Amino acid sequence: LQEQLRALVEKKKELALRERRRAAEKLAEEKMQAWRQSEQERLTEGIQLLHKNARKKQLECQSYREELEQRVEQLKAMIREIDGQERRLKDETRAAERRMKAEYSKKEQEMALHLAKQSQLQHQDQTEAHAT
Repeated sequence: LQEQLRALVEKKKELALRERRRAAEKLAEEKMQAWRQSEQERLTEGIQLLHKNARKKQLECQSYREELEQRVEQLKAMIREIDGQERRLKDETRAAERRMKAEYSKKEQEMALHLAKQSQLQHQDQTEAHAT
């Protein structure tokens, strides 16, 4: 009977030990599940933050790009304006050169005419001087 009692006590100890093991394993599994859930939430928050920062950077880059494109258009307009001014200056310079050449040619003709008249008058004076 004592033997049976000892066997029953031993069996009860084994059952209690198994029960504690199961409870410990269940607790460990619950802790592991809670840790996984916590890590999943942390990763999700991290990914959301990355997406938010990426979107912010994308908007900043887009704004900067638009600003640069606007500046490029302003510079192109300035270049067109400068090119127009350059063409006008060249045209004005050519026109001034033509006017100066025409004036020079006119003066040259006037001078030639004046010299011819002067020469004719000298010739007449010489002819009259010989005649007298």
